[in-house]
Amino acid sequence: MCECCGTSTTSSASSSSQTNSAPPLSIDRDARLLEEEIVSELADGVFTDVPGFLEAMFPVENDLLDKVMKKASSKRCGLYDTSNKRWANYPVDPATHEKHLYRPFVELVRSISGCIPAGKRNKVQWHDRHDHAPLSLDPCASKIRPDIVATLGEGVERVGMDVAGGFPWSRILVPIEIKKQKHESKNESDRPALLQLLTYMRTMFHEAVDRSFVLGIVLAHTKMSVYVADRTGVLGSEIFDIHKDAEALTRVVVGICTMSPAQLGWDTSMSIIKEQERYSKGFLQRWKPTLSYQVPYNTKQEDHYWVIDMPKPKGETDSEYGVMDDNATERFVLFKALNLQRGQVIRGRATRIWKAWRYDDLLLPPEERKLFIVKDSWRDADRRLEGEFYKQIGHVPGVAVMRSYGVVHVDKEADTVASRIRRGLSVHAKPRCINAAQQKMKAEAIPTSTPGKSWGSTTDYSMLIDYLPFMEVEERTPRGKVHSRLVLESYGWPLKMALTPLELVQAMKDAVAGHWAAYRRGVVHRDLSEGNLLITGSDVPGLRAMIIDFDYAKFLGDPTLADDLISVR
Repeated sequence: MCECCGTSTTSSASSSSQTNSAPPLSIDRDARLLEEEIVSELADGVFTDVPGFLEAMFPVENDLLDKVMKKASSKRCGLYDTSNKRWANYPVDPATHEKHLYRPFVELVRSISGCIPAGKRNKVQWHDRHDHAPLSLDPCASKIRPDIVATLGEGVERVGMDVAGGFPWSRILVPIEIKKQKHESKNESDRPALLQLLTYMRTMFHEAVDRSFVLGIVLAHTKMSVYVADRTGVLGSEIFDIHKDAEALTRVVVGICTMSPAQLGWDTSMSIIKEQERYSKGFLQRWKPTLSYQVPYNTKQEDHYWVIDMPKPKGETDSEYGVMDDNATERFVLFKALNLQRGQVIRGRATRIWKAWRYDDLLLPPEERKLFIVKDSWRDADRRLEGEFYKQIGHVPGVAVMRSYGVVHVDKEADTVASRIRRGLSVHAKPRCINAAQQKMKAEAIPTSTPGKSWGSTTDYSMLIDYLPFMEVEERTPRGKVHSRLVLESYGWPLKMALTPLELVQAMKDAVAGHWAAYRRGVVHRDLSEGNLLITGSDVPGLRAMIIDFDYAKFLGDPTLADDLISVR
């Protein structure tokens, strides 16, 4: 958070005219290098063969599943043959090339979704997009292409059942990768299809800031596995045969086609408002929260601001500093992105920073609106909220001034990995290696987390499914994450922006004083860096600089976290 804070309280005219899109990010555009980044980033954070995964991620009512299966199996529909345990029009024998599976699979899932009773379906659509790169406003965006996508959104030109104009990354709900059988080069084996899938999922985090988690699917002929990527890492289902376990496929398709956007990964705490220079009182009174996928996609530029609600401070006095009103909120408009680059990671804090105005100030000219800084991040579940440290320190010189803070709630539920995203799934196992060379192997050599489970002995099966060996580490339990936001009234510039040596020395003096003031209030920062000491531009001694970013701070009496190196420094 190196560009985000200070002491001035009004915005400049030049700032108000900027859109909320950041400069092109440094996401690696080379697919192979992107894969290497993902392998390094996820490290020991991928777990597969998780028991109960499908039931937890797709909590579809049994009555609805029975109705869909009954209709699909009826003679009139003829979609599923219960005697031979196979779906009509989807190959039983391995295809000679993965492209021969694209259209049959899309037609299959569309047919299954067509069996859902009227009134139960959402607006998710399925498309074969293997030869079209998703749209992006980033001119340097990667040209990687998911084979099949489930999408949600308005404003896309259609020709029959296909999309003529294309879908943007931000409207893709579920990417699907068809497992390749062999590499064109005889000297190099394929990497897992999961790794390719993760390049799509990571790109979706990069392109869509209103996404809490991403679901993805790998299909290896008839063998399917489903994954969820969140800020803690990746979990995967047990592999199942879509012909033999028709109910499992039905659960996945019906879940995707009936569940709410929030249940499928959307951060519905973020809505949008059309970007314009001035807003009338009538417009602001009529405006209702609108989600990003509910408006036509502008292929030229972003034409909206993000809108969020935050807890409202109880009062303005020092004694009430940092105390939030549990029964009141205030609305902020995020009008300019300062740093979204970290938000592209799958595993991590995914910190993102915006300049913001209060919604009620939109009636004022841009130059008269008070400026705030909004920080959005995912903290470890066993760490305190950053706002708690600002509250403890109080309003003192040399430390940024906080407006509000709190845990993000999506559809009235705290946005946490453990409860809202992974829905209580318990994992304690060895993580998987996601970049192992894919080779033709005997089925019994492919590891499974399920005791007593066998992959069978068919060569085709062992050729197609991903080989994801266990990592040579101890079994572990993934650490949870909690989504939180913080609003600051302060903003400034990194130390490297100092205009003179004198300004640099004066800034350092005031920042050190701020650090000492925090310590006297019982807070140890523990993560001081050039980016966390900001110049404010003030000439007043004591207010010329400040410290920010208390992500890794602790109270003096807090216990040390056993597996956190920074806790023992």
